[in-house]
Amino acid sequence: MYEEGKGLTQDHIRARMWFNLASSQGNRNVEESLNRTDEWMQTSQIVYTQRMAQDCEKNIRTVNNNSKCVITL
Repeated sequence: MYEEGKGLTQDHIRARMWFNLASSQGNRNVEESLNRTDEWMQTSQIVYTQRMAQDCEKNIRTVNNNSKCVITL
């Protein structure tokens, strides 16, 4: 959704963060999306999205497995 801007503002950084989260949970269907964003994102942006995903996972665990993910940019 974030990648294509369907139903919300297009945001490639957040899209990549969600791809990272899905990948970290074993979803191999996102590998193509990760590879696609690797082609045009700067290394610093990729590292930033990885940090966002890690922070999100920590927040999810803190909220007793609540499905909401709070991200502060």
